[in-house]
Amino acid sequence: MIAQELEGNGTQDGNKGIIGRVYLDGVVGNSRDLLVSLGDHGNDFSKATPAALDGVFAGQIEYAGDADFFRFEIAQAGRLIVSTTGSTDTIGTLYDSNQNPIVTVDDISTANFNFEINQNVFPGTYYLKVTSYLDSTGAYALTSAFTAAQTKSSQAQAETQEN
Repeated sequence: MIAQELEGNGTQDGNKGIIGRVYLDGVVGNSRDLLVSLGDHGNDFSKATPAALDGVFAGQIEYAGDADFFRFEIAQAGRLIVSTTGSTDTIGTLYDSNQNPIVTVDDISTANFNFEINQNVFPGTYYLKVTSYLDSTGAYALTSAFTAAQTKSSQAQAETQEN
């Protein structure tokens, strides 16, 4: 997904950044809110940037050893997908609420040096740490998407509507 156009009134979200709407792949109906960071994201768990479950975030690995932390609040079971795009070779690690690593992903493929984590999650707090390979620096875009798990009652309701 490529962020091609930004619209918005440039409203300020405290000192965190500017909120607007980004159109993905140039499609007006395919848009997400965007928080453009005015500074670096938190460098540890206690300063993790709150992240929307369906959003796009601009990030920057500013120096060798830099890490950006994001916090996701999950209200119900489902699947969380987080990935990066850009020319920076990123590594992503997803942690549980006790800061225990769940999964670390380096490259999507031998030709794509970004990461994608596709993980079943349960209600709670999750953290994502974004770092770079071999202390490289540069910009990246983080995309998050969440799909709630279908419960038995929602499955039954869907089947009833199909009949």
